[in-house]
Amino acid sequence: MRIPQFRRQRGEACGNATRCIADLLYHETGDPRVRIETTAGLLEAEILPDGNIAVDMGPARTGWREIRLPRLRTPIELI
Repeated sequence: MRIPQFRRQRGEACGNATRCIADLLYHETGDPRVRIETTAGLLEAEILPDGNIAVDMGPARTGWREIRLPRLRTPIELI
């Protein structure tokens, strides 16, 4: 799955997009569990009995150098 972002960049993973693709695949295949390949790696999604969709996004990346920005910015510029 490719995830477009602002200024033609690609996102690595997106929970909402993964849920949408998981729902489409579920309706096509009937399988409530799917793996979707993204730039960030394989994401596992599951349609739950109540109809919600759970996605394992892996651990959150919160390190300053792990957050992709189109250009270097100071933290104050992001507020």
